[in-house]
Amino acid sequence: MANSQDVDLMSVGKHCSFHDCHRLDFLPFTCSKCDQIFCSDHRKSADHRCPVSDETDVRVPICPLCNQPIVKSKRQDVNVQMELHIMSGCKELLVRKKPVHRCAQRHCRQIQPVPFVCPKCGGGFCVRLVVITTWMLRHRHEEMHLLQA
Repeated sequence: MANSQDVDLMSVGKHCSFHDCHRLDFLPFTCSKCDQIFCSDHRKSADHRCPVSDETDVRVPICPLCNQPIVKSKRQDVNVQMELHIMSGCKELLVRKKPVHRCAQRHCRQIQPVPFVCPKCGGGFCVRLVVITTWMLRHRHEEMHLLQA
């Protein structure tokens, strides 16, 4: 019969969930895809033949007809998504590009995540610092882009 000290040590570790292993591991790994516990030999999804590993694929499917990236859904198979895209005449389920906000100042090539819109002229300008004699202005300030217009 096991004494109380042996029972305490047995409760510390976890058994590997792999069907042929079940090894007691004191530093077990939890698979981020299937949430099962594995030993160091079976911690990778390929080692324990994870059934959920295909769902976390981050590659974007490309249409063979129009060479455009297709929106990938977590709830639907990639092949079904591709078929819906092709059946729509390559017009639906396309990945939309994010808008690029370039500075409206001539010769400025700055790209901003959010444009600063001038209330007078309506142009979108960057926050680039420019030194003019003794004052420093940024393109977004009216004085700066109206002076050089």
